[in-house]
Amino acid sequence: MFKTLKTTLVAAGMLAASASLAFAVTITQSNVIPTTPVANPLADSTTGFVAENVVGNSTAFPNQRLSPWTGIINVDDPSALYTAVSRDATATYSLAGNSMGVVSFIWGSPDTYNDLEITLSGGGATTVINGADPALQPIFPSPGLGRGAVLVTITDTTGAGFDSITFKSVGLPAFEFANLTMAAVPLPASLPLLFAGLGGIAFMRSRRKKS
Repeated sequence: MFKTLKTTLVAAGMLAASASLAFAVTITQSNVIPTTPVANPLADSTTGFVAENVVGNSTAFPNQRLSPWTGIINVDDPSALYTAVSRDATATYSLAGNSMGVVSFIWGSPDTYNDLEITLSGGGATTVINGADPALQPIFPSPGLGRGAVLVTITDTTGAGFDSITFKSVGLPAFEFANLTMAAVPLPASLPLLFAGLGGIAFMRSRRKKS
């Protein structure tokens, strides 16, 4: 058993990204996995073989897959849905215009051939999070195969939101993930108070002008 561990890392300093990277994200991960499966949204576009919202494991070459729910709940349970992006395949979710800046999912056995591509809205840069990225290593000390599932949450810190996210498996199968959710970045708790304060100042100035 892996020891429960949560870390938050600024990806701009961790990811192998372009020097002109125009945005930053935080990555929060934990091996405390939810036990209630939720169906993934269907991808907006795919290339190659992508099995969406399937159950169980498959050893059928070349589209082998291992359920992220293995060792957590019964993988043959009809509710234990997950998506598997097979060898050299991709699954892309378009978030343009939706102000989505938080993506969370169960990453089944992060592997060196798993890539997650994230593009910022408004023509922003694209960066890649790999299954062997240092940001995942506090839970999994050494890159390799056969590591357990991890709950990953990726948050845009600029407020621009994500244009798209792409799950990709390079050279080997597969990139399995479950419970994919997307949401807007929550406003800081202090922001409503700031707006209220500014509104109060404007109101007082208006009253002084009238008097």
